[in-house]
Amino acid sequence: SRITPAATVVRGLLCLPASSVGRGASSVLLDVTGRKVMDLKAGENDVSRLAPGIYFVRTASGVERDASGVTKVVVTR
Repeated sequence: SRITPAATVVRGLLCLPASSVGRGASSVLLDVTGRKVMDLKAGENDVSRLAPGIYFVRTASGVERDASGVTKVVVTR
């Protein structure tokens, strides 16, 4: 499993590199309870309407749909 040393802090836009959402892969934004908040796409994702707090980006491979990476994201105002 991948461990990210620090959280990504975002305000308004969450930018995902195209490499993180490859062919057949999907990324979702989860709240701290694990519920899906939104589907993410490569490039800019508008998170300005979300409540400030801690979220997680989960990227799943298109083949198995298992989480291949989880990144902590802090949304601020």
